[in-house]
Amino acid sequence: MTAGAVKLAHVWSSDMGIVLSLPQLRHFVARGWEVFAICPDGPRLDEVRRAGVTWLPIPLSRRLVDPAGDLRSAARIATYCRRHRFDLVHTHNVKTGFIGRLFARAGGAPRVLHTMHGMPFGAETPAMRRLGHAGLEWLACRFVDRVLVQSEEDLRTMQAHRLLPAGRLTRIGNGVPLDRFDPARADGAAVRAELGIAPHELLVVSAGRLVRSKGFVELAEATRLARIEEPRLRVAIVGPRDLDKADALTDRELDAVRAAGVLLPGERADMPDVLAAADIVTLPSWHEGMPRVLIEGAALGKPLVATNVRGCREVVVDPDGGALTPVRDAHALAHALVALARDPARRKAAGAFNRARALAEYDVSAVIRRVETVYEELLGA
Repeated sequence: MTAGAVKLAHVWSSDMGIVLSLPQLRHFVARGWEVFAICPDGPRLDEVRRAGVTWLPIPLSRRLVDPAGDLRSAARIATYCRRHRFDLVHTHNVKTGFIGRLFARAGGAPRVLHTMHGMPFGAETPAMRRLGHAGLEWLACRFVDRVLVQSEEDLRTMQAHRLLPAGRLTRIGNGVPLDRFDPARADGAAVRAELGIAPHELLVVSAGRLVRSKGFVELAEATRLARIEEPRLRVAIVGPRDLDKADALTDRELDAVRAAGVLLPGERADMPDVLAAADIVTLPSWHEGMPRVLIEGAALGKPLVATNVRGCREVVVDPDGGALTPVRDAHALAHALVALARDPARRKAAGAFNRARALAEYDVSAVIRRVETVYEELLGA
């Protein structure tokens, strides 16, 4: 490291978040900055270390409220800030975003910023719950120099609730490495063979942690209904279990998902090839930020089907790029999947539309440049 290098710390609720942000972190490592990842232990940290990022552990659980673990994590964050004297502390997620903003400042961090990966409330949230969430977010914003939002809808929500001055709010969007998620480079043939998908069958792929809020119970029911009308349809959900989450799918629920005909290949590191194997990419979440799997599917030129919730409706343009369906409506989801399965011309047109849109809007390099601009503004100030 160079003498006087900028010290940058990212605070996440899991190692998965750190891995997803590695394109950004590698950029600042390459600039000669000292980059730290503050998060709980996890199986993906070897990849983080190989990127030149220093891991600092916190004992945070994924449960919504864990007083003992939350307090220990808060104290650990403050201690790290005092010990390492970070120049920038960048927080993520809901719980680590709240704890991290308050206790990074308490630990003397001179510049704190937060990325909003999806507001925990919106116009559809019951009034009292919305008021509570807005109050907590208002409090956390008192300890931050800048908030970065990924979606236009989150930007409008932050502005409508006047959570912080407009000059401290920046929309950065979201993106993926377009060279990695490139239809000309990705090859789904081996994945289709591995999953047992016949040439005449149509593969629908979804991805995410195996929790109810991703809509996977509804997707299983939609699969059962859709295959009655269109037996060529096959569905795979790619992702790990997350037993720390209150809405983690139980063993019985996973058995029911498999019984509906859904394939569960687990977490995969070859997502470009997995999505290249798909004929349709879907995400039936109850709520989202800016859903990465839909952006990755768009980059690979796939038609998209998602629920009509914030984030999803920003990525999926209905009908040009696919279809939006009501939340928790398995019948509507099944209908949308069958309609696309039976219309190859529409699938091709939607895929081309999404690929062009991804090239214009979802390049992670552009996101990194926007974040870098914010960092430099804060360091200059």
